[in-house]
Amino acid sequence: MVISAIISSRRAGGARASILQTNDPSIAQGLSLSFRDVRLVSEALASGLTNCADGLAAYVEERHHRMSWYRLLGHLVGRIRFEFTDEAHARRQRIAARIATEPDLAFPRFAQTKGLEAVPEHIFTDEYREWVLR
Repeated sequence: MVISAIISSRRAGGARASILQTNDPSIAQGLSLSFRDVRLVSEALASGLTNCADGLAAYVEERHHRMSWYRLLGHLVGRIRFEFTDEAHARRQRIAARIATEPDLAFPRFAQTKGLEAVPEHIFTDEYREWVLR
């Protein structure tokens, strides 16, 4: 019931609830996100009915933000690894040549394997994405 209210209130504001959002499989985060969701929702529910709505609202907001970062990461990884045009091949070669002198190019890989907390927030900006893909 509380989850439905949060979902409804988020939809009324023009955004879908984070609980319903999907994830890009190319960054291989689906299972870990599912386990994290189960843990956070169960903690919110276990906190009691008086805190349940606040706990789930905070969870939905945090997940919305986290998923926006994962979408940006998925888009960047997709542009690097899963495009197969001549231009994409040349881009991969440029990135491979740059990575020895520009180690910040490895941040998307770190975010995939170690989590979003392991990388600086600036990698989730348009400026970073443009810098990587140049």
